[in-house]
Amino acid sequence: MTRFVVALFFFLAGSLPLFAQQPVRLVVMTDIGGDPDDQQSLVRLLVHTDQFELEGLLTSSRLEHGQDTRPELIYRQLDAYEKVYSNLRKHSPTFPDPAYLRTLVKPGSGNQHVLGEGHDTAASDWLITVADKPDPRPVWVIVWGGQRELAQALWKIKQTRPKAEVEAFSQKLRIHTIGNQDGHERWILENFPGIFFVSSGFINYGYPHAPKIRETSAYRGVYMTGDQTLTSREWVREHVVENHGPLGACYPRDAAGKAGMKEGDTPSFLALLPNGLNVPEHPEWGGYGGRFRLIRQQLYIDAADFQDGLWNERLSVSRWRKYFQNDFAARMDWCVKSYGEANHAPVAVVNNQKGNDVLEIKAKAGELVRLSAAGSSDPDSNPLACRWWNYWEAGTYPGRVPVKNPDKPQAEVAIPEDATEATLHFILEVTDTGTPALTSFRRVVVYVQ
Repeated sequence: MTRFVVALFFFLAGSLPLFAQQPVRLVVMTDIGGDPDDQQSLVRLLVHTDQFELEGLLTSSRLEHGQDTRPELIYRQLDAYEKVYSNLRKHSPTFPDPAYLRTLVKPGSGNQHVLGEGHDTAASDWLITVADKPDPRPVWVIVWGGQRELAQALWKIKQTRPKAEVEAFSQKLRIHTIGNQDGHERWILENFPGIFFVSSGFINYGYPHAPKIRETSAYRGVYMTGDQTLTSREWVREHVVENHGPLGACYPRDAAGKAGMKEGDTPSFLALLPNGLNVPEHPEWGGYGGRFRLIRQQLYIDAADFQDGLWNERLSVSRWRKYFQNDFAARMDWCVKSYGEANHAPVAVVNNQKGNDVLEIKAKAGELVRLSAAGSSDPDSNPLACRWWNYWEAGTYPGRVPVKNPDKPQAEVAIPEDATEATLHFILEVTDTGTPALTSFRRVVVYVQ
């Protein structure tokens, strides 16, 4: 078959990038005060708050660690954040004011079991308040512990509003849970079967009637599998705790059952970072927070990626570890260093399109697609390296599609002859030479006709 060149002006003329990303509205539910990994995750979240519109910091039961809540631990970190706030603003002007963040702390119930009449809390009511705001964007609710506060908010809406309004309310929510840690997931999914729900650790859906299983939960890839030196106590000491100011001092050096970094809840917001790779509305496409498969309506559960001869759900997170750890280390530097002393992420450009949005290309089987990273830049004027690759697990074509000149700014992809009606995902990585080296991404989705 004759090959055709899909030229830049042909597939981009008169069109815009797909899935334009606005700042994510974010509510966090945390059982902070139980496993210290929630305190670890909160430090990381706070140095990324310039990338979200944070609208809630809700405490929930500490579960097996105690039937109570510990909002004072959030306030303690916010006090530390306030001490580095002015320095963080030197690097990004959109870091939120500490006084505003304090207004977002709302306590939930210490009793993980209760649900229904008489069990509303400041946390469950606040979630309703946030979702009711006249903002067309969805509200992402990330659940680091039990889901009781979410279930209570949904219970109240179901009891007090007409069916159409209940449906409208639930459709504004995007849920990402880390395990079924208090057993309320079953109630939510049975009563709101159409809700957008990413269940990381879905294998524990049967809890508390079935024991928890660790091996196939995507979120555990943040600290399990892959290069363990990047989660070690030594790495934490060097890049987070020592010489990184009051906020770094809040980071526990160890967590339950894990020396160094654990942060089992962190993938829930890593998945939402506007880094050019993540597409929050498409969990099946994969990214920093893992990759998930749709099993019914809008319920997504853990999916396996392939690395080093292994299939495992954890690999869908651990494959990105060097990138998100370097990003964290750089942002901890922002707490104490001037702009000129620290590193900042490069800007990745694909086919003259700036921003973090996904690019769509329509092509035919047998065609040649040209890709260009020309125009990519670095705010610190560091040299850049490019890498193109096929994220084949995210697509529908059963196999890898090679990229010609994968380490050059100008690359080409020959669409396979048998790829008709397939979807192919290609990732551009643009990495600088700063310390630590930082990478920005762009995702190109090719729809083969």
